[in-house]
Amino acid sequence: MSWEYSDLSHTAKKHGDPEKYIELIRMHERQQTAKIMNRKWLRNSLPILLLMTPFAVKGLRDFVKQRRKKVTDEEAKQAEENLVQYIRESDDKENPYL
Repeated sequence: MSWEYSDLSHTAKKHGDPEKYIELIRMHERQQTAKIMNRKWLRNSLPILLLMTPFAVKGLRDFVKQRRKKVTDEEAKQAEENLVQYIRESDDKENPYL
């Protein structure tokens, strides 16, 4: 037992004093715990990210495609005519005496 105490005292003295040696041990434990937590987080979140990737890519592709879509003059005129026709029909239904 005295040799163990001697080795421990020698190691503590090498690191400054016993308090610094204890702090070094605690810091090492915190680092190990952080590594374990990071691994758990990565292991649990990676499958979810992999499953969501195709949906994110499709959404981004659809967004870009929608932004790049050009409306032709024919489509604009047709939409305008449809809107005017709808308004006239709704006015006729509301006020048949006009």
